[in-house]
Amino acid sequence: MVFNFLKKDSLFLLLLQFAFKAIGLYCFSFFLIGATAPGGSVYLPWLHYINYVDGLQYSIIKTCSFLLNLFGYNVTASSKSILQLNYSTSILMAYGCAGFGIMGIWIAFIITLKQPFKIMIKGLLAGLFILWTINVVRILLLILSNYHHWKHILPFDHHTNFNIVSYAAILLMLRFYMNKTESIN
Repeated sequence: MVFNFLKKDSLFLLLLQFAFKAIGLYCFSFFLIGATAPGGSVYLPWLHYINYVDGLQYSIIKTCSFLLNLFGYNVTASSKSILQLNYSTSILMAYGCAGFGIMGIWIAFIITLKQPFKIMIKGLLAGLFILWTINVVRILLLILSNYHHWKHILPFDHHTNFNIVSYAAILLMLRFYMNKTESIN
């Protein structure tokens, strides 16, 4: 007897596939971080060529630096992960702040839904760009709020707030993506 929740098109099976893909992408990202860190126990220098986590960090830091310079701030991006504003306030962007976990969830959703390749790529790139933009805005607000000593009404945890906004964005994007693909199919 075959259980209904194990049928080919069941929601349970779809959620299970999503969970395995999301967890796999998350674990691979951490493996990549560990394997490309010089001095690590599993250091594999040739993996630097596919180290998207460093590239993600670097793109966020450089974009924030560019935008802050555009608005007249004196900014120094001294590495792929350090941004300093007017020689005083600085942030160190840890690997966890790059957003690869949230982006992995979006990737897992898109590849689990099995749409035509062209639609899948468009949805994938659009979603990743939106999540990357949310992260850039978060880093900008973080460094500006520290520099200008903005007062917060409620306790402010930029990482939790980023996750809330990102998950809300994923739900909205998923709804939009599903509506678009339904109208095409």
